[in-house]
Amino acid sequence: MNADNIPKQHDGSEVKETASDELGGRCPAGPECQLEVDIILRSSDGYLIGAHRSNLDQYSDGFPDVNAQMDATQPVDLVEDADTLKILMRFMHKQRYPKVSWLETRQIFALAEAAEKYLVYSAISACHDYIEGHVKQNPIESLCYAAKFNYPQIADTAAIHSLTELVGEICQLPVDIILKSSDNVLIGAHKANLEQWSEGFPRAEAVVDSDDPVELPENAETLKLLMAFMHNHQFPDVSDLPGYRLFDLATAAEKYEVKAAKAGCNGHILWQAPKFPVRSLLFAVRFDYPKIADAAAPHTLTETLSRMKMGLELDDRAIYTWLSYKAAYLEVLDIILSEPSLPRPWGKKKSKSRVDCGWWKRYYQATLAELPRTPTQFLKQVVLKEFSPTIYDKHQRELNSCLFASPPCQCLERASEWKKGVKSALAGVPTFSSLIGK
Repeated sequence: MNADNIPKQHDGSEVKETASDELGGRCPAGPECQLEVDIILRSSDGYLIGAHRSNLDQYSDGFPDVNAQMDATQPVDLVEDADTLKILMRFMHKQRYPKVSWLETRQIFALAEAAEKYLVYSAISACHDYIEGHVKQNPIESLCYAAKFNYPQIADTAAIHSLTELVGEICQLPVDIILKSSDNVLIGAHKANLEQWSEGFPRAEAVVDSDDPVELPENAETLKLLMAFMHNHQFPDVSDLPGYRLFDLATAAEKYEVKAAKAGCNGHILWQAPKFPVRSLLFAVRFDYPKIADAAAPHTLTETLSRMKMGLELDDRAIYTWLSYKAAYLEVLDIILSEPSLPRPWGKKKSKSRVDCGWWKRYYQATLAELPRTPTQFLKQVVLKEFSPTIYDKHQRELNSCLFASPPCQCLERASEWKKGVKSALAGVPTFSSLIGK
C-alpha cells in the first residue's frame, strides 16, 4: 500500500491491521475511557476515530444503526471533520463534558450543527447555552443557527444585532435573508432593502424563503460595505479604502446595480486614476466610464505589453484600444525628431532667397539634444507632463543672425513651422475613450 494511502488516526499515527486493538486506546475521551473500541468513524478530512457502539446507541438518537456495521476494521464515513467528531464523541461518555467556551467560534457552531444532526442532547444543550449567551458577539452565525434549528428567542436577539457592524448603529429591520461570502462569512440582510437600493438583486417576492444562506462570489469585506450602502443613513467613506478593496467594491456595485455605491466609488477612482492607472483603465473599459479611462490612460503609456495584458486581465477590447492609443503617441515622436522640410522661398525670384544657412545647423543640433531620443523617454515625459513644444524656442538665439542675412534666409520660419507641427500632432492624439470599439 502506498504510504500516502495508509489511514491515519487523528493524532497522525498509522492504523494497524488489528484496528480494534489499536483503537482501543485511541478513544477521544482519553485514558479515562476503558471501553473497547468496536466501531471506527472516518471524518471528512480522512482521519479515523475510535468509538463505542453502546455509547452511540445510549447518548444519541441520530446516528445510523450501529449494529449494521459488523466489521470493526471498516470505518463508517461521516461528513463532519475530525475536530468536530472528536469533541462530539467526548459528549457521549459518562464523564465531565468538554467546555465549549474553550473552542474557537467556528468549532462551536460546527459542533452545534453536528449535535443537532445526531441528536446528542448533552452537546446540544452546551452549545445552545453558549450561543444564547454570546449572540451579540456572533450575531450572523447565531441567527443562521437559530433559524435552522428553530430557536426563536436566539433568532429574535440575533436579528437585532446582526447589522450593527455594518451600519455603525443597531439596525431595527428584521434580517430575513442571509448572504454567504466567498470566504465563508455569513452576513445578514433585508430583502426589502436589496430590492429598494439595488437593481441587480432579485426582487423580494422572487426570493424563496429558506434557512440556507445565499452564496455570493464576493468576499465578506466587500459585501459588508455594499450592504452599508443599502440603508437609509450616511454612506461609508470610501476615500480611505486600499486600492484592491475599492475596486472590489466598485465592481460589486456595478454588478448588483447599487447606485449609491457606484457614485461613491466612481468619483474616487477618477481621482485616484494616476495612482492605480491600469486597474482604473480596466474598470473604465468594462463599465463604460470614459472620463476615468481618459484620466488613467496617459499613466499607462510606459507599461510593457506583457504587463498590460496581465493588468487588463486579457480583455481583448481594452488591450487593442491601449495599443492603438500608444501607437498614436509614438507617431508624434517621429514628428518631434524629424528635421522639418525647407519652407517655400520668399518672393517670386527663387534665386534671390536663401532657405538655409549655417546658423540652422547649430539651432537644429542644439534643439535635438534637448528632445527625447527614444520612445520610452518621450512617453515618460508625456506621463509626467514634462514635454512641451516651447522647447523649440529655447535655442532660437542661434538664429538671430538670420535676421540680417543677405540674401535673407528662412530659418526662423522653419523653426516656427517645426514647433507648430509638433503642437498640432500632440493636439491630434485621440483620447483613449474615443478609440474604444474602433
